[in-house]
Amino acid sequence: MMRLLHHVLAPSDALPPFPSIWGAPPPRHPGAGGALLSVLYSDVGSRFYELCGPAPDIPGWMVHKPIGTIWHLDFITGVALQAGDKVEWLNKEACETLWEEDAKYIQSQLSKPSDNDAIRITFLPNDGIAGYLLTRVLAEAPLQPQQPLEKWGVRVTHKDGSEAYATWTLDMELSKPPQMVITRMRTTSKMFPSLMKVLLNEATRIDAKEIEVWNLEEPLLDIAANLGGRTSARTAHLPALAWYGSENPNKIDWIFNEK
Repeated sequence: MMRLLHHVLAPSDALPPFPSIWGAPPPRHPGAGGALLSVLYSDVGSRFYELCGPAPDIPGWMVHKPIGTIWHLDFITGVALQAGDKVEWLNKEACETLWEEDAKYIQSQLSKPSDNDAIRITFLPNDGIAGYLLTRVLAEAPLQPQQPLEKWGVRVTHKDGSEAYATWTLDMELSKPPQMVITRMRTTSKMFPSLMKVLLNEATRIDAKEIEVWNLEEPLLDIAANLGGRTSARTAHLPALAWYGSENPNKIDWIFNEK
C-alpha cells in the first residue's frame, strides 16, 4: 500500500515506470499527483518505510535528523528563574498568533542564501499544522493529567529586551504520566536557561514525566546538557521524507525539523 501511495501523490514523470509485477497502477485522483515531496513519522524503525519505494530498487521515505533532547523530571527538581525575567503564558489562541509570527521568521530564514548547495525544505506551523497537536490532546479527555490544560506556550522576556518562546503538546498514554513535547522553540544561548527553567516548572506542575525537544540547535546542546538534558537519536516518531524532485534526495536539508 505504501509503495502504491507514491504513484498517487507524485507526478508520473517524477517516478519510474510502474512495476508490472505489482499489477495495475492505482487510479489518479483529482487534486493529487502534483506532490514535490511527502512526509511521514515512523514508529516502526528507520528502515521499513525506506524499503517502501515507488519501485523495488528505489528507496521510499528516508529518515531525517531523528535527534531528541530529553529532560527526565524524576532527576530534576523545581528551578528558579533569573531576576528580571518576565513570563507570559500562552493559551491556544495566543499560540496561534505566535505561530503566525514564527512562520514569518522561518520564511525569513529560508530566504537567506544557503551555506552549501543543499535544497532546504520545511513546514510552517501556522494554518493548523501546530494547532492540530493541541486539538488532538484536548479530544483525549480521559487521558488528560490532573492539572487543567490551559497553557500551551510561553514567552520569556529579560529586562534587557532579550526574549525567547516555546509552544508544546502532550504525548499521553493511558495510566501513564504525559510527556511534554516542544513543538516550536526560538531562543538564544543567553535566554535558553531561563526558557528551560520555565518549561521544567510547568512540566512539573502538570505531572509530566519528561520534556522532549527535537533537533536543538548546535550552540544549545552543551547548555542543555548542563541543565540535565540528554541528547541522542530517537527511536519513535522518526521524521521520514520522500523526494519526488529531479534533484539528488541526499541533498535535501529539512530545516526547523521540530515536532
